[in-house]
Amino acid sequence: MVNYRSRVYGCGWGGVASVAEIEVWLQITARTQPPSGMQDHRNLRVWKHAHQLAVRVRCETADFQAMGFVSLQSQMGRAAESIVFNIAEGCGATSQREFARFLGIAIKSSFELEAQCELAKDYDALSDSVWKELDAALVSTRRMLFALRKKVLLSPHGKRMAGTSPTTVNP
Repeated sequence: MVNYRSRVYGCGWGGVASVAEIEVWLQITARTQPPSGMQDHRNLRVWKHAHQLAVRVRCETADFQAMGFVSLQSQMGRAAESIVFNIAEGCGATSQREFARFLGIAIKSSFELEAQCELAKDYDALSDSVWKELDAALVSTRRMLFALRKKVLLSPHGKRMAGTSPTTVNP
């Protein structure tokens, strides 16, 4: 048995699964395709970056409760997760405009998370080095979101993006 989250994300919390279980899960998710016209969010590089950022935020704020920053810990986790969730939900949208709307919400959540990270740094709940790393990852993710939103809005209304997008991972 391996602690999957600890091995992959370097965070001490998480579920325990055997290597065989993880391999089966990866095979199943690789075969799962969304309905025609919808995009699998797992193929978007921006979703992968946002997912890693959300996990990192949860790891870095794990000690906030002991420092008395329970509310800030919760808000930072929710804002980081909101970025991930809105990208995923947007991939299930029925139109390009609706997809762009969800990406816009994800962008706004990234601004919220940025302000929360800065406040955590000013409260000395986050070290300067951790704050700089989180901020760099956040800015990078937000740039990808802006680029994807722009591409979605400029694309023909009836078509979904193909695997040629700079924010799509090539298979």
